[in-house]
Amino acid sequence: MHCYVDPNSRKVDQPQFTAGYETGNYSAFGLLNQRNELMGSLYQKVSSTLETGILVKFPYGKAKETTFQYALNWALDGSHRLQMKINTRGQISAAVSKNFGSGISISLCGHLEGKNIKAGAHKIGMGIEMEL
Repeated sequence: MHCYVDPNSRKVDQPQFTAGYETGNYSAFGLLNQRNELMGSLYQKVSSTLETGILVKFPYGKAKETTFQYALNWALDGSHRLQMKINTRGQISAAVSKNFGSGISISLCGHLEGKNIKAGAHKIGMGIEMEL
């Protein structure tokens, strides 16, 4: 059970109940909060190169939409990695990373608004990470 204290009013705010379970290749997590939301996630390490995860949010009380997200992290080989995420809002994100082994890696990523392709708001990016 988690509670947050508002220092201005000195009242307990946003009580929430959380529970989780973890084994070597699986983990499950659940959260129930006062904001009328029930959330749950499931993570699985399928193999040494593939990891997947699911997140589901169930609102209750007011009419809100249930959301579902699926993500994967796949090591293609020793230096390449693919990461993807898709959700019920039609948003699709992907990133490809290349590790050069000398503390330098480059990533290319993109985000597509699938429900409204003509409206734009799509994103593309590139990242460089260096360890010194």
